[in-house]
Amino acid sequence: MAPVTSQVLVNSEDPDSIPGRISRIFDEVQISSANHPKNKVTLYMIYLEATSMQAEETGVHLFESTFFLVIARLLDTKKCTFGDRVVKFFIEFLLYIHEKGKAVGSYLLATHYGDTEDTHQSSAQIFTDRIVQELLKRGSFARAKNIRYRSAELCADIALGLALIHQSLYYSLREILLRQINDKEWTVRQHAAIALCALLRVDDTEELITRGLYPLTELLLDTLSYDVNEYVRLSVLHKLDLNEDTLDDILDRTRDTAVQIRKEVYSKLEKNNVVDGQRDLIVKNGIGDRDPSVRDSAVKVFTKWVNTIVITQDSGPQGPQEGNLQATPLVQLLTLFNLHDDDSLSEAIIKIFEANPRILNNIPFRTTDWSSFTPETAFLTRVYVEHCVKNKSAVQLDEVLPAVMVFAFHLQECVDKMVEAMQRYHEKVEDTDIDDVTRAILQDEIDSQQLITSEMLKISLRLDYGDEIGRSEMQQLVCGCLVQKILPEGLLVLCIELLREMTTNDTDLIRIIDSTVVPSLLRDREDDDDLDDGHPSNSKQEQNDILDMRCLIICEYMLTLVNVVLEDSSPISAITKIVHSTVSRKDDDQIKERGYRCFALIGLINESVAMKAFKFFLGRMKNDLIPEELRLVATQAIFDLIMWYGQETAVKWCDLENLTTIFVEALDQENPAEDMRALLCEGLAKLMGEGVLVDERIKVALISRD
Repeated sequence: MAPVTSQVLVNSEDPDSIPGRISRIFDEVQISSANHPKNKVTLYMIYLEATSMQAEETGVHLFESTFFLVIARLLDTKKCTFGDRVVKFFIEFLLYIHEKGKAVGSYLLATHYGDTEDTHQSSAQIFTDRIVQELLKRGSFARAKNIRYRSAELCADIALGLALIHQSLYYSLREILLRQINDKEWTVRQHAAIALCALLRVDDTEELITRGLYPLTELLLDTLSYDVNEYVRLSVLHKLDLNEDTLDDILDRTRDTAVQIRKEVYSKLEKNNVVDGQRDLIVKNGIGDRDPSVRDSAVKVFTKWVNTIVITQDSGPQGPQEGNLQATPLVQLLTLFNLHDDDSLSEAIIKIFEANPRILNNIPFRTTDWSSFTPETAFLTRVYVEHCVKNKSAVQLDEVLPAVMVFAFHLQECVDKMVEAMQRYHEKVEDTDIDDVTRAILQDEIDSQQLITSEMLKISLRLDYGDEIGRSEMQQLVCGCLVQKILPEGLLVLCIELLREMTTNDTDLIRIIDSTVVPSLLRDREDDDDLDDGHPSNSKQEQNDILDMRCLIICEYMLTLVNVVLEDSSPISAITKIVHSTVSRKDDDQIKERGYRCFALIGLINESVAMKAFKFFLGRMKNDLIPEELRLVATQAIFDLIMWYGQETAVKWCDLENLTTIFVEALDQENPAEDMRALLCEGLAKLMGEGVLVDERIKVALISRD
């Protein structure tokens, strides 16, 4: 059988028939995509026939002019099914002639297109380059958006379809697309972005710098971050590869306003492992997302990490052992996270437990060794306890948690280890020869012990305190922790919450703090006083300040938790004493600020103190000489007291007309502090909304503010 090319040459038809034959092909391809394979072969035969005619210039010219005319008409069509079929056929034909390019005679290259420097180009490459230069480039300048859209669409399809892109075609497409990426129509920008992403595979950074051009990666990352249309951003995100150069910008899209973009980020993360150092951010943004589908995608990413983590740490002399919590993949994964910021991470682990029971069943919580906790095992055990409580799994909870008395023993061990680590650190710090590495190791030990103790206290909140002996033992332990001078503030809060859990009511909690904890601290303070001419020495004064601050921290958190009404001040006599002594101090604004907050909280639970507190804070608010931080606390206290007790009680404290004048004058001051102005606007708006202060001057003052 003779070659196809020979048959074409023998059966060549009249050149004048070429336009009609091409037109019939494009008429057919508009109707159905099923005839595209047949018609692209037929059109290719016409292409070969045109290049092999004796009147070669006429044949090639007719083929090109007819083909270009069809494409020109295509550019002017709106987005529709018929036009989309023609676009699809056009791209299929270009890819076909590139595959068959070697079968085309060299006459087209050497004679018709002339001798060029790029003599290594095939005729198919030259043909494609001419279409881009003569049609699509002009189309990118068109005023009609349909033409610009089709031009961008064809450029994108060419860039995506061709396996190899010649240098001249690359720069031709790049020039067009860089213009279209800034088009006012988002559909044009979308196709331009897709095409530029396809060109990234042949982007040579060194060559571009030599030519004075910038890499496409920078442009696409800017488009990903700043394009106003979500579909353009989504297209760039979908096409970009996840690597070290793009990771940060892609992770920024976890806070994008579009749900689909946020989901796409986690879909890419699920398929890639380039996330070292970014796991905390990924979990925090994903689990904290407001959309359930995004949260589910984040859980899938986290689950993949659990399933692919490699256990690298030995759990003993013989390596990982069965039943060892430390040897589980999830514990190994937790070593890569910052466990101190655990809210999102805890929720992520609980969701994994719910979605993948297999992972949960493979963790040996029943054999937990409470005396040899690491930060990771303590964290994971606490999360499991929260999971059991959330799902009301009392049986599983009883299997894990020991008796209160036993747990108190383990908690005491944790506290002792933490205190020893802190004392060891302070002893070493006094040694001036200590190096930074040793200091970091000691600090890391403190952080680990504090985290373990924190997790143990959180677990303590879930214990059953029906056993009076165990409850009494735990209560003594917690009270002992509260009077520890070096216990961190975060652990103080947990101790107060635990103490509240063990007491019968809030009044009982107040009684314990007022009669046991605060007197113990104040007793140490009084015993430490070393009077010299009626004044304590500097070192003793520093110790007293530390004890005062600790008392105020405990009192503030306790008063924030309770929800009671006290008829008189006797249940809080010790608390009131320390608060009154600190708010009247002339130095140390930090202690005074804590004292202000406690004074306001006492006023909220004791009406007999409320009037004194109100007048005290009103005087501080009007005093421009005190620090701005204290004025803010005083102003906030005034709003809280009025909102809590209402208009009927507020009129007994002061004249509301005068109070309104004070607020308006404070708001109308020249150059007020931003925090004070925001607080006044918010407070006055709430008082007006509740009908406590209704005055036209307030409305005018609020509206007139910028």
